[in-house]
Amino acid sequence: MTNFRIWTLAAALVFSSFVAIADVFRVKGCVTDSLGEAEMYATVKVFSSTDSVKPVSTGVTDDKGLFDRPLNKPGRYRLNIYSIGKTPINRYFDLSAAKPVADMGTLISSVSDNELATVEIVAAKPLVSLEVDRIGYDVQADEESKTSMLDELLRKVPMVSVDADGTIKINGSTDFKIYKNGRPNNSYSRNAKEIFKSLPANMIEKIEVITEPGAREDAEGVSAILNIVTLKNTVTKGAMGNVSLRYSTPQYIPTPNIWLQAQYDKFAISFYGGMNYSNRKASKSNSTTETVYEQTGDTLRSESENRSRNIFAYYGLEGSWEPDTVNLLTFEVGGFFSNAKGTGSSSTEMFNSAGNRLYHYSTRLKSGPSGWNDINGSVNYQRTTGIKGESIILSYRLNSESNKSESENEYTDYDMLPVPYTGINSNVRSTGMEHTFQIDWTRPFAKYHTFDIGGKYIYRDNHSKSTYEYIGYKDDFSNFKHITNIGALFADYRLNLGKFGARAGIRYEFSRLSARFLDGKEEPFASNLNDWVPNAGLIYNPNRMNSFKLSFGSRIQRPGIYYLNPAVNTSPNSTSYGNPDLESVRKNSLSLQYNLMKSRFNLGLSTSYGFSTNDIIGIQTVEGNHTTSTYANAGKMKNFNANMYMNWRPTTKTSLMVNLGANYNYVFNPHTLEKAFGWGHRIFGRVAQTLPYDINLSLWINSYLSPKGLNSKFRASWWGNGAYMGISATKNFLKEKRLSVQLNLQNPFIGKHPAYITTSWAYGYHSRNVNYLSNMTQFSVSVGYRFGKMTTSVKKVNKTIQNDDIIGGGNNGGSGGASGQTN
Repeated sequence: MTNFRIWTLAAALVFSSFVAIADVFRVKGCVTDSLGEAEMYATVKVFSSTDSVKPVSTGVTDDKGLFDRPLNKPGRYRLNIYSIGKTPINRYFDLSAAKPVADMGTLISSVSDNELATVEIVAAKPLVSLEVDRIGYDVQADEESKTSMLDELLRKVPMVSVDADGTIKINGSTDFKIYKNGRPNNSYSRNAKEIFKSLPANMIEKIEVITEPGAREDAEGVSAILNIVTLKNTVTKGAMGNVSLRYSTPQYIPTPNIWLQAQYDKFAISFYGGMNYSNRKASKSNSTTETVYEQTGDTLRSESENRSRNIFAYYGLEGSWEPDTVNLLTFEVGGFFSNAKGTGSSSTEMFNSAGNRLYHYSTRLKSGPSGWNDINGSVNYQRTTGIKGESIILSYRLNSESNKSESENEYTDYDMLPVPYTGINSNVRSTGMEHTFQIDWTRPFAKYHTFDIGGKYIYRDNHSKSTYEYIGYKDDFSNFKHITNIGALFADYRLNLGKFGARAGIRYEFSRLSARFLDGKEEPFASNLNDWVPNAGLIYNPNRMNSFKLSFGSRIQRPGIYYLNPAVNTSPNSTSYGNPDLESVRKNSLSLQYNLMKSRFNLGLSTSYGFSTNDIIGIQTVEGNHTTSTYANAGKMKNFNANMYMNWRPTTKTSLMVNLGANYNYVFNPHTLEKAFGWGHRIFGRVAQTLPYDINLSLWINSYLSPKGLNSKFRASWWGNGAYMGISATKNFLKEKRLSVQLNLQNPFIGKHPAYITTSWAYGYHSRNVNYLSNMTQFSVSVGYRFGKMTTSVKKVNKTIQNDDIIGGGNNGGSGGASGQTN
């Protein structure tokens, strides 16, 4: 608590010093039209009187038409003000030590004879935008994007939080998927922690949180979509790129990243790649667990320590070819691979109710080599017609994955071992292949209406082989294959009346999952599912500053193969099996959002309510010290979320940002009459200041609390229930600020023994696990260099394939693109 008070006082002093830094020289004024109405968001540029090319200060007027621009030194300047459809305003002024402020008074704009022909538009957009189905964060409008990695920017996105271990959540939940340019990206979804730590934010245009995926997006299986949109600008010839190197403790090995983009004639291409390395010291973990069996009063205690070495790399290649104005062909190839080896040890003891030890054994663990290799690609063809906005798109997507896992568990120093074997050696190999075909037709009608109709077919083929050697007892071999076929039809309607917009859609999907045990040990099984998914939304923009949105969404989650598989898995203290009769989970939600967007102030408020009456939950029974588990569509779930996002720039060199959220969850299990309810929260706050010599200093703090679950409760042991903080300093060098250097310090006051504590319970037992964290305090240095110059990007078709429909194992899949109402 003492450290917290000291840190709070220090932060307050630092912030007060930030605000005290004032700009000595400046020019200010007010811009109105001929009727006296404020010219909002007019572009303001200040040039040296001898330079008509490069401005020394750039900004926009606020919602009252006011502007106030800082300047570094005295001299003679030229003020240029641009407003759409108006004649540019030009004024000269002088600044000196005796007259440091030039007050231009009220400047009146007049309608241009050439309308837009002579107008240059350099308007500064708000960081946050609201559409009928999503919230957008403009990464390029954030100055820190030039030197930050993507994971650092995500903390600023409304509704998004990043935990201390790098786990990303939306509205406090991990029930979402990650896409790149409107299509699923397995590299991002499965390894976001590693990739987003090393992906430069300056290659990202914006981040979208699609809170109500519609019929077109086909986001079954997720409560939201996090869509990462890469840069796209006007097309010219040239090449550019960015290379970066990041050094951080305790890895001590720099990790490189690269992003390249080029354009030649009608062909554009981009490439990105990077790697991450985690040594044994960085990955060290310790944990203790105590489980009490209520029927017998026996207590099971265990302690473990694990270390591993991990190498991870990712890559991607995109290309587009536009032979003429009506045809566009795009492709994308990407993936990742990883390799890991680890060692560990543990000690396990069972005691009776009188405290006498029933048995004891130690375990020596050796894992690896284990690896994962994922390759995915897509081809999209778009054909536009003579009707503006009409297009037909054909898409094909392939995803291939393979992984292997090997481990050796040897029981040593045992007494009264409860099983007839002295260890387990395992070797597991799995492969998966997914083919997706999709067709989309978009047709505007009568100026205000847009229809979107399409269909999709998915074929998934997954195969796994596993060998378990129970030393001194027996060997088990499993050869398992499952195939999934999905057919879908969807229709989506959008209305755009300027200030008012609406959206409604419906989707039908049929799916069949079949499984075979090629080793003949179990009977084959299959499951057929039919699902209808409706959605609707309204948006109202009374003016350019305010937006209101009301949405209803319905989505499904299909049970995956691990939930459906009836095969029985047994260990010394537990037995588990799936349920092939499970149905799709249906979840409904209603949300209301408000956005206020001004030149110096952004505010976003949102609230949502969701419920489900057939959630998949675990059904557990206990006999003695043995737990048996399966699944059923028996859960009743309700949740409420409230969020606030605020970004305020009180001065030209100071900014404040707050991203808050609170969520209430209620879960009920009618089989055991168990219920759980409680509140959770997430808090992220940041203050940034530009110091002399253009040094950007940023101080942030983050805190989160997960609500109580049906069978578990999670908390952190250190102050603020898991609060952590960081401070960074960034400086740009060279012409056009091509070289950037950033120093970053995280969690300097985390404490000696931080830990995550998980308490779990079910019918017949309760358990407490403490996972001790190491290396929470980290220091890093990032160096990035931007080279080349061009305004180009690889083009994208309007819509592409998204597959995301499964919970509980197997490949994840859905359909969609970033098509929404534009404010």
